[in-house]
Amino acid sequence: MAREEHTSTLLGDGRVLITGGRDRFGDAVAQTELFDSATDSLMLAGDMVVARAGHTATLLKDGRVLVAGGADDVKVIGSAEIFDPVTDTWTAIPEMIELRFGQGAILLDDGRVLMIGGSGRSSLVPNSEIYDPETNSWEFAGNIDQRRAFPAVTLLPDGRALVAGGSGDAGYQVSVEVFNPADGTWAQAERMIAGRSGHTATLLRDNKIFVVGGVGLSSDGNVETHISTELFDDETGMWRQLADMNNRRSGHAMAVLPDGRILVVGGTDDLAFLSSAEIYDPQNGEWTFIGEMAQPRLSHRATALPDGRVLVSGGFTGGDTIATLEIYDPGR
Repeated sequence: MAREEHTSTLLGDGRVLITGGRDRFGDAVAQTELFDSATDSLMLAGDMVVARAGHTATLLKDGRVLVAGGADDVKVIGSAEIFDPVTDTWTAIPEMIELRFGQGAILLDDGRVLMIGGSGRSSLVPNSEIYDPETNSWEFAGNIDQRRAFPAVTLLPDGRALVAGGSGDAGYQVSVEVFNPADGTWAQAERMIAGRSGHTATLLRDNKIFVVGGVGLSSDGNVETHISTELFDDETGMWRQLADMNNRRSGHAMAVLPDGRILVVGGTDDLAFLSSAEIYDPQNGEWTFIGEMAQPRLSHRATALPDGRVLVSGGFTGGDTIATLEIYDPGR
């Protein structure tokens, strides 16, 4: 099925679970698919209990996948469900405390899942909540300092969760805040250099957080897609700007390669959908073009496979939603 605003999750057995999203007609779908990285084959999996797009999918420590929130064809939803890869079945679980679309989600070290912000029934959600798989229940996790949707959430080495950017009440968020699961508190952190939404973030091998692209404001106050990247150092609590990409990008996808380099693919640059791909090497701080995907993609997903390759799925381009998959092989 063609899909955008879907999720793609690597399972413990090497398969990739692709869930939901919107089809060519803009309808939310319940259908899921499984990609087998050992045979490069794709098969239909069971339908979710609820059709959804713009949701989150989080791999739990026991190998199951928690899918939560998003939107159906008419409204934001708060429902949640779990996929069991042993039986390939879906089971509904209690609904979240809040309705959430475009929320941030991250697995904490203790096995619980933190949900942050997102859009709710009529406005941005001002709080966070935690799912505990041991009790199969949700609990309130405190108010966030700045309401935001589509933030980038990254787990720090000490187990805290860093939440950066997103779309907020005042536009493109530059603010950053940190959740400490040890005492359940939120604290403000140093702001990013640039406000961003539609960006990506990942933890590098040196335990610094690398943030790429997104939409924000230019120095003269106009909306633009960023070409810039920046790095958060938890030891100093500061951000610093790194080398610009070769392309401006927002709505792109990002994956970490086995050697620690960062692959960035697709997105948009304000003028067109992108098929270009490039790699950032933390060792020399440089970006390198690595050629073009078979087709431009926006709102697609990139998933690092166990053998070092990267699976790119779905997305949107040129007025159409995409059903195809592509694989990047860094060893070829």
